[in-house]
Amino acid sequence: MPHALSYIFRRSGGHIFLCASEKADQKVRYETACGHCGYPILADQSHCPRCRRELETCPCCNSLRHVRSPRHDPDPETEIKICEVCGVQRAPFGSRKHNELDEAFCTNIFGCPVGGLLLPTGEFALLPRGASRCPICEHTTLKPLAVRSFGDQLKSCIFCRTCFGSEDSWKRRRKDRTTPPELPAGFQAEPGEPCLLCGRRDHRAKDSKEIVVPQYDGAADERLETDDYRAVVSVGRALVQEMSEALVEASIFRLVNYDHDLLSRIAGALVGGTHDPVIRKILEGRTRHLVDHLHRQYGPDRQ
Repeated sequence: MPHALSYIFRRSGGHIFLCASEKADQKVRYETACGHCGYPILADQSHCPRCRRELETCPCCNSLRHVRSPRHDPDPETEIKICEVCGVQRAPFGSRKHNELDEAFCTNIFGCPVGGLLLPTGEFALLPRGASRCPICEHTTLKPLAVRSFGDQLKSCIFCRTCFGSEDSWKRRRKDRTTPPELPAGFQAEPGEPCLLCGRRDHRAKDSKEIVVPQYDGAADERLETDDYRAVVSVGRALVQEMSEALVEASIFRLVNYDHDLLSRIAGALVGGTHDPVIRKILEGRTRHLVDHLHRQYGPDRQ
């Protein structure tokens, strides 16, 4: 803590703490609190000045709840860590196969930090077995599924199989975000129902390398060349991996080298090919924000 606090104010209904001492030059704005006792701290502070607990960042809940979690060691037998704030279990990616896990995972892949099972830290985000709602996003429609079903979801969906990729691609993803993922073979049959994770029905065209993207509104199917589809999946994967719009923007900017028309087409393919209305609404909001914000920042009309 850079100085002793004489006065502390918390904005009504928000997470912002305004602190000041008797000296005017010592006014400080705090946007983070200790996850154990609620005392305002700096975002990178390793210990709480009040309760003295050692703190760490939980990738599941801290960015949404504006806290830092008390540090805890993993279970020596299972290697699982449990956050004291949100209760989500985190198991190292690769420590056990997903079909050996009894827990559940959040299916809100575009709207929740733990959606889709895999975290940017290289861990599984595990919910209690039979959980009826994710404790992070608390979505009432996109319900958790058993972890054992995760592989089956990937096997039936070319978008999710490409988006989530292999173990190696998830370990390397922070080093190189601009390399589009490789498309898996197969997937020539059009799915009868939208994927439970991405809400899509994409499939390969017969006797062609094109990917067919059926449109949710009944319009003519969109047919994308392989490289174009890989670009769509890359933007989708950025939206899955990061809830921070700033990090998504940085990743997408490098991918499209800021081309507004290209980004608009990719966003249109993401939204237009999403048949589940709940998932589509989440994507509509996020892609609209990204396209508009990047256009304001880098478009020809910027000031």
